Amino acid sequence: MLCCETSNCLNFVDKEGDIFCESCKIRIEKLSDKKQKCENCGYEKFDSDKKCVYCGIVKIEKQDNVNHPSHYNRGKVECIDALESASSSPEGFQDHCRLTAIKYLYRAGAKNDALEDAKKAIWYINRYIKSLEDKNKNSKS
Repeated sequence: MLCCETSNCLNFVDKEGDIFCESCKIRIEKLSDKKQKCENCGYEKFDSDKKCVYCGIVKIEKQDNVNHPSHYNRGKVECIDALESASSSPEGFQDHCRLTAIKYLYRAGAKNDALEDAKKAIWYINRYIKSLEDKNKNSKS
C-alpha cells in the first residue's frame, strides 16, 4: 500500500532512522520507537546507512527466508499478498499455493538447503489452508 496517491511513492530513512515517503513526506514507520540496540555497544540510534551513530558498526539484519523473505517485498506489500489480491478467484490463488509447495518439495536441496525448502513448502501449504478456511467462512455468511 502506498502512503500517498502518487505512483512514484518512494521511501527514505531520515537521520533518526524513521522511514518517510519521499514524495509526500508522510512518516511510514517510526523505527526509533522500536528501540533497536547496537549489538556492539548497546546504543539505540542508527543512521540512514544502518550504522550505529555511536560506534559506527553496521547493524546486521536477520533475514527470514522462509516466512517473509525481504526480496519478495516492494515497499509495504509482500508478493504473496499482491498475488492473492490480483487472483481472479480464491481457487486460482489456492492453485498457486499448492503448486508452489510442490515446487519446493520437488527441488528440495537442489538449490537451497533441503530443510529450508521443506519449511517453504509447509508455509505455502499453511497459506493454502488459510485460504480454504477464509473461503468456507465467507460461503457460510
